Amino acid sequence: MPLSRVVRRSAIVLVVGLLALTARQALSDAPKPPQGGPPPQGGAPPARNPWAPPAPGTKAEQHYQNIQAFKGLPAEDLMPAMQFMSAALGVDCDHCHVERAPEKDDKRAKQAARRMIAMTRAINDGHFKGEREVTCYTCHRGSDEPERVPSVDVKEHDEEEAPAESPVAPILEKFLAASGGAEALHKVTSRVMKGTMSGAGPQPFPVTVYAAAPNQRATVVETPRGESVTAFDGKGGWLGGGMRPPRDMSPAESAAASLDAEFWLPETLGKRFDQLRVLPDGKVDGKPARHVLAKHASDTPVEFWFDAASGLLLRVVKKTETPLGQLPTQIDYTDYRAEGGVTLPHAWSVARPGSRFEIRITDVQQNVAIEASRFRKP
Repeated sequence: MPLSRVVRRSAIVLVVGLLALTARQALSDAPKPPQGGPPPQGGAPPARNPWAPPAPGTKAEQHYQNIQAFKGLPAEDLMPAMQFMSAALGVDCDHCHVERAPEKDDKRAKQAARRMIAMTRAINDGHFKGEREVTCYTCHRGSDEPERVPSVDVKEHDEEEAPAESPVAPILEKFLAASGGAEALHKVTSRVMKGTMSGAGPQPFPVTVYAAAPNQRATVVETPRGESVTAFDGKGGWLGGGMRPPRDMSPAESAAASLDAEFWLPETLGKRFDQLRVLPDGKVDGKPARHVLAKHASDTPVEFWFDAASGLLLRVVKKTETPLGQLPTQIDYTDYRAEGGVTLPHAWSVARPGSRFEIRITDVQQNVAIEASRFRKP
């Protein structure tokens, strides 16, 4: 039987439960404690506290209960794996997991998930030399029931062929000039932007973005449960606030956050990556755009789309590695305005599988003092 039919027919029973992606924190969800808070303090401490961030070097089975399919996996990688399955099947955690008792095996979907994880590993090991070619998304495409009949929808492609050996330098130079130039960029060393974030609830939340040269950034969203923070301190990223204890980002998450933290990105973009290649031109929201693929060492490639007319950055697409596949994040930049000689986007949307939010800036202050504690994990 052809491999495609084996995958399709076997994967039809795949239903995976997992934690849903939040709008504000990419790959940032952790299991929520039951009402009343985490396990009580005092007396003999529990052997494992799943509500606390895993210690560096801890395996999944050492930190969480009843781990079977992911034994040996670093504990910090378990949530990204869950989130990949959530996006691949379009389901939430309660699809497989018992509320407030995720370690229980009461739901048949959880058993099916374990079998399907083993199946995809066997397919990749047996047919693709261990390379991760088949994932949950290969069959499910965002649905808990894979389609059995091909779609007749015809997709139109706007991409054009890129000229042979098309140089990337003119694109980056135009981006730098459109942003104000190197001299203007370096006259600004800190920035505080205030506005609102919509798409994460029934009403917008106040948001403040703190940024400092060369690569520190903290986005603080004021929610009913308190501040929700996504930050990069210059060396590594962390997430926290609200009901969650702060935790370090995984290496993959941190690498993605470091790009957002590049304060002088129009100047440093070309220096940050080892390989830069021009891809066929396309369109972003109807605008002709130049398309550049950038890669550094073993990191996943990042796609940049620049306005063909103005040279400004329109879109960034980056992918975060998880144990089961890559999770994409797309950031679209709009509403560019000049602030102190530097042209900045005053609105951007962040889209991930199953979630999308938008930040709109209403106030910008530059070269202001920002306390170092704003970027440090508590």
